[in-house]
Amino acid sequence: MARLLRILGLALLVAAPVQAQQAITFDEAIRLALARNTDLRQAEVADHAGELNVRFARADALPLPFISAFITPTQRYGLSFDQTAGQLVAQTSEALNLGINASVNLFDGFRNRRALEQARLQRSAGTFSLERTRQQVTFDVASRFLQLMLDEEIVGIRRESLEAQRAQLLQIENLVDAGVRARADVFSQRAAVAGADGRLLQAGQAVELSDTRLVEVLHLDPFADYEFVAPALDGESLTFEEVSLDALLNAAYERRADLQAQEHTIQAAETGIAVARSNRLPTIDLQAGFGTGYSSLQQRLVDPDAEPVFLPVTTENGDPVLLGGVPFEVPLQSSPELQNTPFFTQFTENRGGSIGLSISIPIFDRYQTSRQIQQAKIEVQRQELTLERMRLSVAVEVRQAVIDYRNAAAQLGVTATQIEATEAALQAEQDRYELGTGTLVALAQARAQHTEALSNRVQAIYQFVFRRKLIDFALGDLEPETALF
Repeated sequence: MARLLRILGLALLVAAPVQAQQAITFDEAIRLALARNTDLRQAEVADHAGELNVRFARADALPLPFISAFITPTQRYGLSFDQTAGQLVAQTSEALNLGINASVNLFDGFRNRRALEQARLQRSAGTFSLERTRQQVTFDVASRFLQLMLDEEIVGIRRESLEAQRAQLLQIENLVDAGVRARADVFSQRAAVAGADGRLLQAGQAVELSDTRLVEVLHLDPFADYEFVAPALDGESLTFEEVSLDALLNAAYERRADLQAQEHTIQAAETGIAVARSNRLPTIDLQAGFGTGYSSLQQRLVDPDAEPVFLPVTTENGDPVLLGGVPFEVPLQSSPELQNTPFFTQFTENRGGSIGLSISIPIFDRYQTSRQIQQAKIEVQRQELTLERMRLSVAVEVRQAVIDYRNAAAQLGVTATQIEATEAALQAEQDRYELGTGTLVALAQARAQHTEALSNRVQAIYQFVFRRKLIDFALGDLEPETALF
């Protein structure tokens, strides 16, 4: 049974489909990074929060009333004074009060208006920061892609060098068999082949490392297999563009999104001073209310329109007392008949409202406003120092980018000349060795120099492209939507 299970498991393993290698182009890598990068997503969340703050600040600045309604049911227990009996009695009563209140701010010392302006400036700063983060993500992907392309090119050079060393070994073995060369050259060449094989292995490891770092920056599944399709770079078509350091520096000061974000942050901090000062101004509010209520103790006359009963005043003999020839009568004093006022009738009869204007003038707030103003001023100074540090950093970045770009352009010309020279030297040493006038050591040195020249050439090409894009990044001109290569 165990053997059957092993055979079945092996069959399922063999029959399982092999996961296909997913090809990812440079443009698709940029798109994936912009969609998955956590730093960019956090910047987007912060930008959305800034948008919400603007909406809330705009709502606070609108001349809309603050409306509230209340329903207050109450039940009371204990003693209360009975006016009919003229004494305290224990009883339970219920009450229900309903109402609605409204309040409109007519003047708040311009606090809400300035708070809205501050929220808009903070939102603008967040938008510029988001744009700079997008540029940073794009630049990171481009640099990782360029490094992977460079490492793959070096692998190709190392592989060609290994093939050349193997061909050289075969040629030396033939010369040794013919008696032209000593057998020691075979052993030396085998060592050269082993060294070339080791350098190829190291280059392959560098490709795997660059591939892993690119998978990391793109937030891809680490268990999947990917093939990154790199754009072709032609070293012959690369041309140097003369740049002016002063012009680039001025352009960076105007275009860099992070500098613009910091400038808006400073303006928002300055507006915070005005917001704090608004607490020293009076506030004016218009208030109105309407309500009604019910009480189980409320009573009314049963018959308020009933005619009173009059009694005639008589003498001891029973004769009526006349007043102006008319019998004198007095009203009959009797207790009025009362009943509880109906529920809905009370809501109609107990209606009432109010309207008023309140003015609040701050006199002494235990120096809270002064502290807020001082804190706002300190925040402005802190943000100004941050801007100063950022401008200095931008100047260094632009200057270094220009210097590196010029050096990369010079390196292009040097490596082109170096390849021509090492190719001629290698061919000459190859001919001398075949004629028996040269040594294997000289041939190995010429081959190593030629391989190094090819590697330097590839690195110079990719460094030139990278340094040119680094200038765009330093200037803030790197656009993710446009082709970078």
